[in-house]
Amino acid sequence: MKKLIQLKRGDEAVETVMARCSEWGVDTASVHGIGATNKARLGFYDPSRGTYETFEVDEQMEVVSLTGNVTQRKGRPHIHLHAVLSDSSFGVRGGHVHSLIADPVLEIAIIESDEKKVRRGEGPILLFD
Repeated sequence: MKKLIQLKRGDEAVETVMARCSEWGVDTASVHGIGATNKARLGFYDPSRGTYETFEVDEQMEVVSLTGNVTQRKGRPHIHLHAVLSDSSFGVRGGHVHSLIADPVLEIAIIESDEKKVRRGEGPILLFD
């Protein structure tokens, strides 16, 4: 199954992808997108501390790449996204997506895998059914 979602101004990407995957019964998928945002929270994972360093984006930016996956955690879709954002001077920032708000639009493709169901274990462990 391949589905396209168009998020409108103010819609949040992680919540929307999670809701649609729950609604459609998507267990495992890849996610790709482009568009624009004026508010995001991105992060960098520090494995030595086991935590994310986060930063806020509060300016108009192009979403030049949004990529990630859908797996299962505790019977619910788990959304793991990374984004690269470009500002008006063509500088880029990127990282793990904690929050990404569409402005004016984000276009996201969800491409379901029919190979295997992937579940997230504790920590960074992926389990294949």
